Amino acid sequence: MTKYLPTAAAATTGILVGAAIVATRFVIGQTSPAALALLRYLIGFGCLLPPLLLSARVRFERRDLLPIGLLGVTQFGVVVTLLHIVNCKLQIADCPWFSVHCL
Repeated sequence: MTKYLPTAAAATTGILVGAAIVATRFVIGQTSPAALALLRYLIGFGCLLPPLLLSARVRFERRDLLPIGLLGVTQFGVVVTLLHIVNCKLQIADCPWFSVHCL
């Protein structure tokens, strides 16, 4: 069971990111960017708090903090970059003359 836990976590993350994108597009015209960001962080905090409180504490070695931080920053950068590329490709497919703005 624990063998598939990382894969399940990655799949769940992908589903949550996709759901967040759909929900954002649905409410973007009805809320301000600051309110939307606050709601997203509050929902994320609310979803992560129960597992955090129920889990056993894991101690990290001090030497592991930098690689863990770099991994998180890199992953965030890759996701944002890929989402931007996909968005530009969709815009190019819909309207070829608009492709200049995505370069």
